[in-house]
Amino acid sequence: MKPRHMLFILLAILSGLLIGGCSILSPAATPTPLPTLVLATPTLLVIPTATLPPTATPIPVTPTPSPTSPPPTLAPIRVNFAPNFTSGSVTGTILPGQTQDILFGAGSGQLTFVTADSASRTVMFSLSGANGQILVSPDQKVASWRGYLPATQDYIVRLVGGATAENFQVTFVIPARISFAKGATSGGVYTTLAPGQVQSYVVNAGGGVPMLVNTDNYNTTITIFGASDGTVLVSNWSATKGLPGWQGMLPSSQDYVIQVIAPGSAQTIELIISIPARISFATGATSASRSGTTVKGNVVQYVAWGAAGQTMDLKVTGNGPVCLLVYGFQLGQWMLYRNQFESEFTTTLPASQDYIIGVVPYEGTVVNFTLNVAIH
Repeated sequence: MKPRHMLFILLAILSGLLIGGCSILSPAATPTPLPTLVLATPTLLVIPTATLPPTATPIPVTPTPSPTSPPPTLAPIRVNFAPNFTSGSVTGTILPGQTQDILFGAGSGQLTFVTADSASRTVMFSLSGANGQILVSPDQKVASWRGYLPATQDYIVRLVGGATAENFQVTFVIPARISFAKGATSGGVYTTLAPGQVQSYVVNAGGGVPMLVNTDNYNTTITIFGASDGTVLVSNWSATKGLPGWQGMLPSSQDYVIQVIAPGSAQTIELIISIPARISFATGATSASRSGTTVKGNVVQYVAWGAAGQTMDLKVTGNGPVCLLVYGFQLGQWMLYRNQFESEFTTTLPASQDYIIGVVPYEGTVVNFTLNVAIH
């Protein structure tokens, strides 16, 4: 298009605007206000708060204790008596809950004493045989035991520790039995004791008869007690009291333990135990006779009771030379000594008591004899 023609079109458009009463440039015209822009308040997006589970109260966790190691197992101990000893002991230390086995061998029927000693006296023991036989159960909780062993075998003393660590000493005593030969009323041993040694012997006897004990050593002391009932007949008797031996009436039939105690030096002893056989008269009779043998050339003793003022007649005969001895048991009056060599004897009894009558062979010979006793 030509420039002139373009000019014409522009003029025409301008003329039309003027005719219509509209003038872009007219100062009097009020401009149409622009719409006010209202800014909307933004709506906040509310996110609902999540409901959390209630907080649990924490439970304290008890730590699992470390397992306590048991005390180490103690190796068994065997106790052996020294030669010529009738006792022995074991010492050691035991912890709480710990056990200690002590083994000892012994024969069937042997009288045995076991004692466990500790400072607090809380160390206890059980006792069983190697064959499984239980003599003392763990539930009995004993610290001492005495009794007769049922079989020849090993026996196990099992110590159980107390509440604290303890030093202990377990003592074993197995007395040597003294048995009389058939027909004999006495028996004994000859031995040497170490300084301070306590040597134990046991002899069985009936009740109501005398027992005479002579150690033939003025430096030793003796203790005598009943094995079953514990009755003490004599405690720490010593020959230094001026008597040739101890004698007493046995209260009951049982075993009796005789302990010989040496001083601080070695001692040689000859222990002689005599238990006279009682002579009792039949109802209405005033005399009785007994026959026997002077076993191994030893004196055979009898005991008979007589009242003061009664007459006692004695006579002994044999196939060899024998004589009599007589003395009062309770009061100790001698009426006839062996060195008087009398085979017949008559006397008026000075007191109501038991009288010991002895049949004595000459020079320790074996003689078969008959003794006649009359009390009237």
